[in-house]
Amino acid sequence: MFVVVLIGSGIDQLLNRDLDTGIVMPDIEYPDLPETWEWWSGNRGATYYTRWFGTEHAENGYEGVISSDGLQTHSVQIYPVLDVREDGDLDISEFPEANKTYKTEAVAVAAVPELIREL
Repeated sequence: MFVVVLIGSGIDQLLNRDLDTGIVMPDIEYPDLPETWEWWSGNRGATYYTRWFGTEHAENGYEGVISSDGLQTHSVQIYPVLDVREDGDLDISEFPEANKTYKTEAVAVAAVPELIREL
């Protein structure tokens, strides 16, 4: 049995690997969103990911998510914000105004601006 040890972070950069989790991150370009919309945070595990986006102003706004369930299904949902509570938390509709499924993460990400324009 042979063990290869690589020293330094160069190979991690080539593989686009998260140094904390060891998860290989896909090299996806996030497109510009229409005015008042912005990309938010996300997280990724070995078999799933989520990436949030929404309107800059919550009142009368939207919250969206791109996600995968680990089964090669990549979904985009956009939900209307129903109310902003006194503590700043948002009440989000349980019914999305946009709900589409794509074959790859890159295609799902690329579809977000057009789905926003269709609202």
